[in-house]
Amino acid sequence: MTTDETLIPDAEKVSQAPHVISLVAVFQPRYFRESGNASALKEFAYPPGSCIMSVRDEQRSPALQGINTKLGTSTTMSNPLPPLNPLRTFEIAARLNSFTLAADELNVSQVAVSRQVKALEDYLGVALFNRLHRGLVLTREGQELYNGISEAFQQIGNAAKRVSRRGRRDILAVQAYTTFAQKWLIPRLVAFHTAHPRIEVRLSSSATAANFDTQNLDAAIRSGNGDWPDLHAERLVDVELTPVCSPSFLEEFPLKQPSDLSKVRLLYSMARPNDWRAWADSVQCDIVSNQGVKFENSALAYEAATVDVGVAIAVRVFVERHLRSGVLVAPFEQTCRTGDGYYLTWPKDKRPSQPLMQFLTWIRKQMEEDAARLRS
Repeated sequence: MTTDETLIPDAEKVSQAPHVISLVAVFQPRYFRESGNASALKEFAYPPGSCIMSVRDEQRSPALQGINTKLGTSTTMSNPLPPLNPLRTFEIAARLNSFTLAADELNVSQVAVSRQVKALEDYLGVALFNRLHRGLVLTREGQELYNGISEAFQQIGNAAKRVSRRGRRDILAVQAYTTFAQKWLIPRLVAFHTAHPRIEVRLSSSATAANFDTQNLDAAIRSGNGDWPDLHAERLVDVELTPVCSPSFLEEFPLKQPSDLSKVRLLYSMARPNDWRAWADSVQCDIVSNQGVKFENSALAYEAATVDVGVAIAVRVFVERHLRSGVLVAPFEQTCRTGDGYYLTWPKDKRPSQPLMQFLTWIRKQMEEDAARLRS
């Protein structure tokens, strides 16, 4: 069935059946004209939300008499729309200046295009094309109609594209601290993509806070107390500090009590310069170490700890995988909660997208599972 044949009533059956209401006759008047029944039709137009009907006036039953009164609407519209399928076909034919090319774009026959254009011409009562031997030429009325509808169809197409989800991947741009990205988020991204295959995560890392005014971001991971006036902040996990080192390092340098840390090399993160002091204060130990190595970020300090360089102070959730696998060990049971946390943030004046909300739900579930493993 071609496009122009869709939902077309049988003209002979319409002419023989009394009291018929045709929901499509007003859109396809040419079929009734071709069968000689056009004069028998009277069109009742209703505003959007009402039915648009054509009935045989002389065959209307008493039940249909006064139908306008029952609907409570006027029998005329101030600015009724022409049939949209023929209108769209005309727009394409006028734009391409060819019925053949229009047929190719619509994937129908050239005859179908010609019929649709003829239906619109019949509806409007004017010729839209001059059909010359060398091709098509728009009439004055055709050119005026094309000028009026071409931009409208473009806008309709753009609007449909914006809301359509067919074949579209949702993009979620997130910025995270390097350590958060490397040690926690990246190892779990496969699980997120499996759960949400239509969401494309674009992950960037930075040691500085995101600037939503200058960066094209949907959200950012941020560490602190959550008090940022312009940001909506969803707390993901508490900052819990614990010293870590490799099993071989611990074997070579036994650490029986916190004060023993003064005898070994400590690894510092310049991104979190106060973590060692916070942990030492929490265990009431004054650590004095003349040896130390400073790294740009915590991820580098953790990596150095895995290869026997020294003891790093770690945010526990970031090294949990290494602790479970035995790559790192925690020589002391004491941990320190600083009161800060890691948050998923976005601007308060920006409504979060559905992919962002799905990401937040997923990341919270992952954090809850991590917490359950820590308690076990």
